[in-house]
Amino acid sequence: MGDGGSNFIGSLLAYLSILPLTNFYLEIQNYNGSFKFFYPLIILFIPIVDMFYVVLSRMIKGKSPFYPDRNHFHHRLLKRGFSHKQTVVIILILHLSLCFTLPISLLFFT
Repeated sequence: MGDGGSNFIGSLLAYLSILPLTNFYLEIQNYNGSFKFFYPLIILFIPIVDMFYVVLSRMIKGKSPFYPDRNHFHHRLLKRGFSHKQTVVIILILHLSLCFTLPISLLFFT
């Protein structure tokens, strides 16, 4: 994926994470809005946690947070011997399990 594709996907993710916060979306969906703050965090949980982990590990090593390395989650899975396809499936299963279980647990605890 080139710069254009990654910029497009990043912009699309940002837009989709902000969309549930708009009144227009809430009115269309007949949605009570009790989880509107948590949905973007749930959707972007893996990339956010991965970013914080990588930036903190670089800073602890005394490197610039913008220094490129292979400490991202998918790189660590590849180092453990998983194929590219298996790595994508693992991240997808983890993401889907977060997206389905976290909102359900929020229903019971809020």
